[in-house]
Amino acid sequence: MIKQHVSYEDYDGNKVEKDLWFHLNKSDLAKMSLGFDNGLIEGLTELQQKGDKKAVAEFIDNLLVNAYGVRKPGSDVFLKTPEIKEDFQYSLAHDEILMMLLGGEDDEIINFIVGIMPGMSAEDRANVIEQVKNAQEAKKLPESTEASENA
Repeated sequence: MIKQHVSYEDYDGNKVEKDLWFHLNKSDLAKMSLGFDNGLIEGLTELQQKGDKKAVAEFIDNLLVNAYGVRKPGSDVFLKTPEIKEDFQYSLAHDEILMMLLGGEDDEIINFIVGIMPGMSAEDRANVIEQVKNAQEAKKLPESTEASENA
């Protein structure tokens, strides 16, 4: 679970600051991973490698909406009702965080995804991030080598 602070201007011109909460439980993660042979992060990496910006944006948007929820005070309940998701999806807060992630570096997106994954220690998260970076670099190398061989 991660908390993401956002600030934006509302429809009346007022500055709004909010802390938003995002989390995928194990069943959420399993359902979202079904569309990718090698899991969620590898799926995003593949979309990025293909250069399919629309698919990357849809992936991140879907992830945001499905991971967003409201913490119920004094309990271990994280509410993600259809109404909560819909309200978030059409909010200015959603727009702000989506644009932040889409306009940021790949590392920001990966850190966000790893941060919302269930049951990972800080060390596990760091290991996953390192593995993803290594995989991304390894996929870039053959293209670079091939391009220089054809030159």
